[in-house]
Amino acid sequence: MADDLELEIEKDLKKHARWQSHDFIVAQALMWMGIITSAVSALQAAGVMAMPNWAGAVFATIPGIVIVVDKTFKYSARSSWHAIYCTSLRALRRDLRDRGVSKADTADRYNKLEVEMAKLFPPLDSSNLGKSQ
Repeated sequence: MADDLELEIEKDLKKHARWQSHDFIVAQALMWMGIITSAVSALQAAGVMAMPNWAGAVFATIPGIVIVVDKTFKYSARSSWHAIYCTSLRALRRDLRDRGVSKADTADRYNKLEVEMAKLFPPLDSSNLGKSQ
């Protein structure tokens, strides 16, 4: 039976892998939404695509909104952060399971990893939202 440290590492690994996937999908969706809506509004403005003017205006605003959301929440950077965390957790798991590194040493490295990764997490950037007067 696996010990508590192995279970904790495995649980963290699954959690970070799930969040890495989530953040990657959101980042890609935002990017493609921005590209597609930009193209649609350009085609509407050029008269190539017929749609009501209000719809063209709505499509034209979406790329700006996408940029603000992406710059604020940094989904790509968060996805990369989770990927790095997963790589480090896999290394800890292998050291503990395959290399016979002691639980005490692995626990110390795990603690240091948590502290270091907490410092590296991409913070929210509310500067894109403007400042209140």
